[in-house]
Amino acid sequence: MKIQERKIWFYESGCDLKSIVQNASTWTAKAECSGEGETWTERIRMTVSGNTLVFSKGKEKGERYVRCR
Repeated sequence: MKIQERKIWFYESGCDLKSIVQNASTWTAKAECSGEGETWTERIRMTVSGNTLVFSKGKEKGERYVRCR
């Protein structure tokens, strides 16, 4: 996963982040996504604590990522 200011890239898809709301160390955004010939809308939530990012889409359980250096 690669995160830019208003875009997130995954292995075979990407999302444009819209309507971003920040509350302390958590960001929630409506995302317009596309990949493999399909398009869809997601609700994305990201929470940062130190070098750890908890990332979730829709109602999925959050996944933990550690920042690469």
